[in-house]
Amino acid sequence: MTQRMFIEDALIKKSMFVTLQLVSNCFLSVLKGLKIVFRPLYALILVFLVNANSFEGNYSKILEEIKKNEKKPVKDEIMLLANHLLEDIEKNSLSVKSNEELNDGYIAFRKASLYFPDEEKFTLAMKKFFYERYKRNLTSDEDKEDMFYHFLESRMFKEADIFCQEFKLKCEELPKKVKSKNSHKTKGRVIELMSKNINEIIVKNIDFEKGSKVVIVFSPTCSVTLRALSKIVSDERISKIFRVNSIFLTRKYLPMELLNFKNEHKMENVYIVFKSSDFPDFYFYFYPHFYFIKNGKILYEFKGWDDEDKSIGNVYMGLEKIGLLKSEKRK
Repeated sequence: MTQRMFIEDALIKKSMFVTLQLVSNCFLSVLKGLKIVFRPLYALILVFLVNANSFEGNYSKILEEIKKNEKKPVKDEIMLLANHLLEDIEKNSLSVKSNEELNDGYIAFRKASLYFPDEEKFTLAMKKFFYERYKRNLTSDEDKEDMFYHFLESRMFKEADIFCQEFKLKCEELPKKVKSKNSHKTKGRVIELMSKNINEIIVKNIDFEKGSKVVIVFSPTCSVTLRALSKIVSDERISKIFRVNSIFLTRKYLPMELLNFKNEHKMENVYIVFKSSDFPDFYFYFYPHFYFIKNGKILYEFKGWDDEDKSIGNVYMGLEKIGLLKSEKRK
């Protein structure tokens, strides 16, 4: 059975299960009145209804499918499988799982949390597996560091702090002081580092509704991004325009690397996005990705930086489209 067939089969079974639950009580009340006359038929139908009502997710099979997905990950299918796995552990205690099942479950939710850091439920499930494994002495120091990292990526700073204290981790990147500016609004939420102290952050909102901006989705450790930036700022025709109107956004929580990037390249508007869902028009998993925006609308975009002449030409094109560069200035 293929992975997609398995998912469809699971969803069909779940739908059948819900339907059977609704009708079973009605049937049972009628059958009880007829069981004396139709005892053999009553017994047969009762067995069928009990089996239908005891339907449970196939934990091992779900884990097997997630493992298969490792070679060629499909995010939508990982989401479906992880949600199905959540249903299983909500019904069944982890204490009855074998050590192998616990380890596989931890890895499965680690993957789900990695692909979908906005979904706190996957990080919390990962945490649940971590503690059950910890009880059985199955965890390592690397697992503890890994769990802490996933808390940061899910922006679960309080949980990260509690976890650090419990296991006496260094947690140098953990924000100790968090200030908020209108952060109750989720749209455009970003994390800004405070001066030279990576442990002090401001959560605020930015928007692109007015004016022209160049948004660069990047990673501060991406060599391709650094090469692109070097080329752009060395171009006298667009260097100043770019510095004044650019905004750098990253999804990864790498505060020290981000601060180094900001100081070394003298860029002011450098932020960590709070959650990807706060910026639904942007894709945060390919670097660099350039978006040229005017009054809230993306008028031009391109990603990558392979051919330098072509790529710098794309920057010129984008700046022209949002009115920051006149066409005649382009060579």
